[in-house]
Amino acid sequence: MARASLPGQTGLSQATVHRAIDRLEEAQIIQLGESAANGPGKPSPVVSIKGSTVYGLGLCINTDAITFSLADLRGVTRVTENITADANDPQSVAKEILTRIREIRDGGSLKTEQICGMGISMPGFRDQSANSFQTPRPLSAWRGIEVDNFFHNATGFDAFVENNGACGALAELFAGHGVQDQSFGYLSFNFGFGGGIVLDGSLVRGARGNAGEIGKVFTNEQMEHRPALGELLQRLSAHGIVLDRVSDLNTRFEREWPGVNEWITEVTPYLDLAIRAITAVVDPSFIVFGGEAPPALKTMLLDASAKQFIDRWGRTFPMPTLKSSNIPGDPALLGAAFLAMKNRVFL
Repeated sequence: MARASLPGQTGLSQATVHRAIDRLEEAQIIQLGESAANGPGKPSPVVSIKGSTVYGLGLCINTDAITFSLADLRGVTRVTENITADANDPQSVAKEILTRIREIRDGGSLKTEQICGMGISMPGFRDQSANSFQTPRPLSAWRGIEVDNFFHNATGFDAFVENNGACGALAELFAGHGVQDQSFGYLSFNFGFGGGIVLDGSLVRGARGNAGEIGKVFTNEQMEHRPALGELLQRLSAHGIVLDRVSDLNTRFEREWPGVNEWITEVTPYLDLAIRAITAVVDPSFIVFGGEAPPALKTMLLDASAKQFIDRWGRTFPMPTLKSSNIPGDPALLGAAFLAMKNRVFL
């Protein structure tokens, strides 16, 4: 954007803005481009973020796979790799990540000091400890571990952690629909079913860091009917379609598979309950369907969801718009990298 527009955007004086820009340019965080006309007077140079100076390391831990990435300040993912270590072996995971970073560094494409920090996306919810999670059963070895301290001690990087729903919401805020409107709900379709809340550009965390854990609105008897992809894999297996992991849905999913339409019908009332719960408590502009669900499946869920709510008196209650995330792959991976940058750069 034009430098001359920044005082109005920030509420700072022109002199303060110019001094800040000079410091950020010297630090190679931003860059000045060709001048752009901005009303009468001398054209103002265009200010933009310089992406190649600082990187956020993102780590996405899922029940069946672990992926890490390096994203620059502009949100461009420069490196994406799978971790081959057992997802339920924390020490092996940390060791392999450190090895991969050293390989990238030794290849000359990155200096270690360019990594501002490490963001970790974890499935599950926080327990009584600030950054310890109650994870799904396939990741039981992570329970009781202070995730941020564990990775800081293992790698030396400043580490920050949120669950995968919150990380997906961060990705949407910085690189998705949140660019246009910064108050929204996020539904994360993964092995389980969770979410995140963003209000006025800030991730809502709550007193114990579990805000947005929308799956907790269901009773124990309802859990198998919630729109969790782990449940879909079981339904597909009963029809002879065996997928080894949730991530296989993104490469193999077909709308015509037997059992898919039945599952959509089964989970729709519970999905609508989650949407109404978010609407009643937060009243967001829109709700994003994200997580690991393939685009075609998200479209089916969107089409099946109720677009309006009629109360018992026949009155229409205003509902948020429902949108599908356009971020490729698992948005939580990019969100984890943004988590590091948000805590170390975009304060």
